[in-house]
Amino acid sequence: MSEYLLWFIPILALLLIPIIIFLWNNISMLWLNISATLIVISLPFERIPSLDISGFTIRFSQVFTVISIGFAVLLWLKGELINYNWSKLNYWIFALFVSMLPSLFFVENWSRFIATFTATTIVFFAALIIANFLKFRLQTIVGLFISMISVGAFAFYQFFGDLLGLPISLTFLRETYTKKVFGFPRIHSTALEPLYFAGMLFFPIFVSLILFLQPNLGSNVIESVQLKTKFWGSRFNKFILNKKVFKYFLKGNNYINLKSIVEAKICSLEPNKLFLALLIFFSTLFVLTIAKGAWLAIVITLFGLVITTWNKLNWKMLFTNIILLLCIVSPILFIAYLTFPQVQNSADKVFQNFAETATGISSTSTERSNFQGLAVNLLDSSTIFGIGSGQYGIKADRPLRSMKADKNQYFIVNNVYLEIWLEEGLFFLIIFCGMWVLLLLQGIAELSKKAFLSVENSVHLAIILAVISSLIQWQTFSPIYIMPIFILLGLLANFNQNHE
Repeated sequence: MSEYLLWFIPILALLLIPIIIFLWNNISMLWLNISATLIVISLPFERIPSLDISGFTIRFSQVFTVISIGFAVLLWLKGELINYNWSKLNYWIFALFVSMLPSLFFVENWSRFIATFTATTIVFFAALIIANFLKFRLQTIVGLFISMISVGAFAFYQFFGDLLGLPISLTFLRETYTKKVFGFPRIHSTALEPLYFAGMLFFPIFVSLILFLQPNLGSNVIESVQLKTKFWGSRFNKFILNKKVFKYFLKGNNYINLKSIVEAKICSLEPNKLFLALLIFFSTLFVLTIAKGAWLAIVITLFGLVITTWNKLNWKMLFTNIILLLCIVSPILFIAYLTFPQVQNSADKVFQNFAETATGISSTSTERSNFQGLAVNLLDSSTIFGIGSGQYGIKADRPLRSMKADKNQYFIVNNVYLEIWLEEGLFFLIIFCGMWVLLLLQGIAELSKKAFLSVENSVHLAIILAVISSLIQWQTFSPIYIMPIFILLGLLANFNQNHE
């Protein structure tokens, strides 16, 4: 192995030299702006597609983050970032790194530490890149929506594919989430688990809900999409007409003017119907994840939203739509429950699972209790400085070894706040929580000054609600290096910065 490395390193260096020279001569801030956009758009692509190399999973978001770091370093060396208007998030991330230092003295397994510390560093820098360099914000959000709609369609394919008996090699469902458990699959689309996919859905659900409740804003979004469609559609047509490979399709009756078709479809969209359709689409996916922690989180967030905006809501329209939706959905579900034994059996299993979880007698509840109980015990000797990133899995190996399904498995606490307190220390936990709380308060304060919500402010509000939901859900899982949540952190800091 070492002989291969001796050859690989100089060859890689020789390949990088011309690339660096090319970048040095051509790079501009636009490149960094685009790479920040790509990090956001790659949010849902966590497990599929990805590449496993020597135990490490390489994802699009990580690749774009590393590329962005390289771009930022080159621009800084060229002096283009000297007087840059940096985000306040930079100070928070720096403080987190500094507060982590004392835990290094208590690390037992350095290979595990390097793996988890690297993953944590990448998500921190992803947030920093987005906070500082994301420029095309609304275009980026549209791109993210397209990504989410794509993975949502794939999730429906997983659901119906599994029901029809397709093998997991075609549906890409993990074995534990197929119809064998509840009688229907728990979808997780491109994410590793249903709870992660549910967390990804917070943002598009809130955006769809806010724009549905504000039809005028929805019209503005449609008009913006129409203009961009016409702009890019004309270039697409020009590109098609100049390519010889498409000549057959351009002859006589075979020619199809794609631009006109797309423009006609976009122009015919009605904001209310569009965002109601998107809300139903994403909410249905959210329900099919059967992610109880995510369900609880979004209920708490929506309840808080209703309480704080009680006087601003159009209750007549809201209740009309809710009653209309219930009148449509309830009879369908009731008839399906009475008519199809499989539906009745699945519903009974779901309710039983909920009851067992609520009373703490389910297998997953027992596991979580064991994991968190051990973490609390370990805190007695590591209350202040922590035991080092990723070290809980090392400490838990001996007492919980009988619960291991795989010898290479590392246990996690399943509560991120308890886990980072144990691993990174009390000061890290205080700074970490303070960062989220103060950024949320800053965003809420800025939005409260607005007499009305623009499209951009509506997206800002949706980011805040998605962050709150994610922070609540994070009490039910870990570790810290969850890229979608840190992408939300970067978006929150970026939108906050716009008002400073």
